Amino acid sequence: MVDTVRTEAELQTIFADGQAEGAITPQDVRDFVVSSPYLANQGWEFILDGTYTAGAPRTILSGVRTQVTIDGASENIRHPASASFWNTGTNKVEPSGLNDFGMCRLAFVGQSTVAQTNRFEIELDTVTGSFPIIYQQTGIFAKGAGAPQSFNFIVPLFAGSDFVTNGGIFYITPEDDATFWTFAITSVKIYGAAP
Repeated sequence: MVDTVRTEAELQTIFADGQAEGAITPQDVRDFVVSSPYLANQGWEFILDGTYTAGAPRTILSGVRTQVTIDGASENIRHPASASFWNTGTNKVEPSGLNDFGMCRLAFVGQSTVAQTNRFEIELDTVTGSFPIIYQQTGIFAKGAGAPQSFNFIVPLFAGSDFVTNGGIFYITPEDDATFWTFAITSVKIYGAAP
Protein backbone atom coordinates (compact mmCIF):
# COMPACT_ATOMS: atom_id res chain seq x y z
CA MET A 1 0.00 0.00 0.00
CA VAL A 2 1.17 3.54 -0.77
CA ASP A 3 2.12 5.72 2.20
CA THR A 4 -0.32 8.61 2.62
CA VAL A 5 0.42 12.12 3.85
CA ARG A 6 -2.32 12.82 6.40
CA THR A 7 -3.55 15.96 8.13
CA GLU A 8 -3.00 16.55 11.82
CA ALA A 9 -6.70 15.87 12.52
CA GLU A 10 -6.52 12.51 10.68
CA LEU A 11 -3.41 11.51 12.65
CA GLN A 12 -5.06 12.47 15.95
CA THR A 13 -7.97 10.17 15.09
CA ILE A 14 -5.70 7.30 14.05
CA PHE A 15 -3.52 7.61 17.17
CA ALA A 16 -6.27 8.48 19.67
CA ASP A 17 -6.02 7.18 23.23
CA GLY A 18 -8.00 4.12 24.29
CA GLN A 19 -7.74 2.10 21.09
CA ALA A 20 -7.90 -1.68 21.14
CA GLU A 21 -4.66 -3.61 20.95
CA GLY A 22 -3.47 -3.88 17.34
CA ALA A 23 -5.73 -1.06 16.12
CA ILE A 24 -2.72 0.99 15.03
CA THR A 25 -1.23 -0.75 12.01
CA PRO A 26 2.26 -0.61 10.53
CA GLN A 27 0.71 1.35 7.64
CA ASP A 28 -0.58 3.95 10.14
CA VAL A 29 2.96 4.36 11.46
CA ARG A 30 4.36 4.74 7.91
CA ASP A 31 1.68 7.35 7.17
CA PHE A 32 2.72 9.23 10.31
CA VAL A 33 6.38 9.16 9.25
CA VAL A 34 5.68 10.58 5.78
CA SER A 35 3.24 13.16 7.22
CA SER A 36 5.34 14.55 10.06
CA PRO A 37 7.56 16.93 8.00
CA TYR A 38 4.42 18.50 6.53
CA LEU A 39 2.53 19.12 9.77
CA ALA A 40 4.41 22.30 10.60
CA ASN A 41 7.75 21.94 8.84
CA GLN A 42 9.46 21.57 12.20
CA GLY A 43 13.05 20.56 12.85
CA TRP A 44 16.40 21.60 14.21
CA GLU A 45 19.97 22.34 13.22
CA PHE A 46 23.37 22.59 14.90
CA ILE A 47 26.15 24.41 13.08
CA LEU A 48 29.68 24.86 14.45
CA ASP A 49 32.26 27.23 13.04
CA GLY A 50 35.60 25.80 11.96
CA THR A 51 37.44 29.07 11.33
CA TYR A 52 37.81 30.67 14.76
CA THR A 53 39.20 28.29 17.40
CA ALA A 54 40.98 28.60 20.75
CA GLY A 55 44.26 28.39 18.85
CA ALA A 56 43.18 30.96 16.25
CA PRO A 57 40.57 33.27 17.83
CA ARG A 58 38.85 36.23 16.21
CA THR A 59 40.02 39.57 17.62
CA ILE A 60 37.42 42.33 17.59
CA LEU A 61 38.61 45.81 18.43
CA SER A 62 36.91 48.26 20.78
CA GLY A 63 33.70 49.69 19.33
CA VAL A 64 33.94 47.81 16.02
CA ARG A 65 30.59 46.27 15.03
CA THR A 66 31.54 42.90 13.51
CA GLN A 67 29.40 40.29 11.76
CA VAL A 68 29.34 36.82 13.36
CA THR A 69 30.41 34.10 10.93
CA ILE A 70 29.69 30.39 11.34
CA ASP A 71 30.90 28.36 8.37
CA GLY A 72 29.66 24.91 9.42
CA ALA A 73 33.06 23.38 8.61
CA SER A 74 33.36 21.62 11.98
CA GLU A 75 29.79 20.39 12.23
CA ASN A 76 26.65 20.95 10.22
CA ILE A 77 23.64 18.84 11.20
CA ARG A 78 20.06 19.50 10.08
CA HIS A 79 16.91 17.44 10.48
CA PRO A 80 15.06 17.76 8.22
CA ALA A 81 17.03 19.94 5.78
CA SER A 82 14.06 22.30 5.41
CA ALA A 83 14.32 23.20 9.11
CA SER A 84 17.28 25.46 8.44
CA PHE A 85 17.45 29.03 9.67
CA TRP A 86 21.24 29.59 9.28
CA ASN A 87 22.83 30.10 5.87
CA THR A 88 26.56 29.26 6.03
CA GLY A 89 27.19 31.02 2.70
CA THR A 90 25.78 34.42 3.71
CA ASN A 91 26.28 34.03 7.49
CA LYS A 92 22.71 35.15 8.02
CA VAL A 93 19.64 33.84 9.78
CA GLU A 94 17.28 33.27 6.83
CA PRO A 95 13.74 32.11 7.56
CA SER A 96 12.18 30.19 4.70
CA GLY A 97 8.77 31.84 4.83
CA LEU A 98 6.63 34.60 6.24
CA ASN A 99 5.48 33.91 9.81
CA ASP A 100 8.02 31.14 10.40
CA PHE A 101 8.75 30.92 14.11
CA GLY A 102 11.61 29.34 15.99
CA MET A 103 14.32 29.82 18.57
CA CYS A 104 18.06 29.81 18.29
CA ARG A 105 20.97 29.64 20.68
CA LEU A 106 24.04 31.59 19.65
CA ALA A 107 27.01 30.24 21.63
CA PHE A 108 30.69 31.14 21.68
CA VAL A 109 33.71 31.55 23.92
CA GLY A 110 35.14 35.00 24.53
CA GLN A 111 38.02 36.57 26.37
CA SER A 112 38.53 40.17 27.40
CA THR A 113 41.92 41.81 26.93
CA VAL A 114 41.37 44.38 29.69
CA ALA A 115 41.27 43.98 33.47
CA GLN A 116 38.22 46.14 34.11
CA THR A 117 34.70 45.00 33.32
CA ASN A 118 34.32 44.68 29.56
CA ARG A 119 30.89 44.53 27.96
CA PHE A 120 29.79 43.70 24.45
CA GLU A 121 26.56 43.98 22.49
CA ILE A 122 24.97 41.16 20.52
CA GLU A 123 22.49 42.26 17.86
CA LEU A 124 20.36 40.51 15.25
CA ASP A 125 19.82 43.09 12.52
CA THR A 126 17.52 42.79 9.48
CA VAL A 127 19.17 45.93 8.03
CA THR A 128 15.93 47.67 7.02
CA GLY A 129 12.35 48.39 8.10
CA SER A 130 10.86 50.27 11.02
CA PHE A 131 12.55 48.01 13.62
CA PRO A 132 15.67 46.60 11.92
CA ILE A 133 17.34 45.36 15.12
CA ILE A 134 15.07 42.53 16.22
CA TYR A 135 17.25 41.30 19.09
CA GLN A 136 19.82 43.05 21.28
CA GLN A 137 21.55 41.86 24.44
CA THR A 138 24.54 42.93 26.50
CA GLY A 139 27.18 40.39 27.50
CA ILE A 140 29.67 40.94 30.31
CA PHE A 141 33.15 39.49 30.72
CA ALA A 142 32.77 38.90 34.44
CA LYS A 143 36.04 36.93 34.83
CA GLY A 144 38.34 39.77 33.76
CA ALA A 145 41.29 39.88 31.39
CA GLY A 146 42.72 36.69 29.92
CA ALA A 147 40.02 34.37 31.31
CA PRO A 148 37.97 32.49 28.69
CA GLN A 149 34.24 32.61 29.29
CA SER A 150 31.37 30.78 27.58
CA PHE A 151 28.35 32.75 26.40
CA ASN A 152 24.89 31.58 25.29
CA PHE A 153 22.17 33.84 23.92
CA ILE A 154 18.64 32.49 23.37
CA VAL A 155 16.95 34.40 20.55
CA PRO A 156 13.30 34.13 19.46
CA LEU A 157 12.95 34.12 15.68
CA PHE A 158 9.67 35.44 14.26
CA ALA A 159 9.80 35.94 10.50
CA GLY A 160 8.19 39.23 9.57
CA SER A 161 8.45 40.52 6.01
CA ASP A 162 11.73 42.46 6.50
CA PHE A 163 13.32 39.42 8.14
CA VAL A 164 12.24 37.12 5.28
CA THR A 165 13.38 39.60 2.60
CA ASN A 166 16.77 40.50 4.08
CA GLY A 167 17.65 37.78 6.56
CA GLY A 168 19.20 38.71 9.88
CA ILE A 169 22.85 39.38 10.66
CA PHE A 170 24.32 38.73 14.11
CA TYR A 171 26.80 41.40 15.19
CA ILE A 172 29.18 41.65 18.16
CA THR A 173 30.45 45.06 19.33
CA PRO A 174 32.83 45.02 22.34
CA GLU A 175 33.46 48.09 24.53
CA ASP A 176 37.16 47.14 24.68
CA ASP A 177 39.27 44.77 22.58
CA ALA A 178 38.26 41.11 22.96
CA THR A 179 38.79 37.75 21.31
CA PHE A 180 36.08 35.22 20.38
CA TRP A 181 36.03 31.62 19.13
CA THR A 182 34.01 28.39 18.85
CA PHE A 183 30.93 30.09 17.42
CA ALA A 184 27.92 27.77 17.15
CA ILE A 185 24.25 28.17 16.41
CA THR A 186 21.52 25.74 17.39
CA SER A 187 18.12 26.50 15.83
CA VAL A 188 14.74 24.93 16.39
CA LYS A 189 12.03 25.59 13.84
CA ILE A 190 8.72 25.45 15.68
CA TYR A 191 6.35 26.59 12.97
CA GLY A 192 6.63 27.07 9.23
CA ALA A 193 4.79 26.53 5.99
CA ALA A 194 4.86 22.98 4.62
CA PRO A 195 7.77 22.25 2.26
